Amino acid sequence: MKRSKLLKYEGESVMLEYKNRIGPQIRAGYIKAITMEVIIFWPLSTEKDIEIQIPFVDINSVEELL
Repeated sequence: MKRSKLLKYEGESVMLEYKNRIGPQIRAGYIKAITMEVIIFWPLSTEKDIEIQIPFVDINSVEELL
């Protein structure tokens, strides 16, 4: 996905579909920041405060949560 399409989701809670070395992933979370090549994503379903850096090229779709 292109950075320009992701910018509107910065600071929003989203449902994110992406792929990584494990396989396809679907997670709800918060997009904390959008850098030049990755998004900083905080998943909602974890017990610890962790962040995931996801490259733009791995993102298939983003949907804003209400």
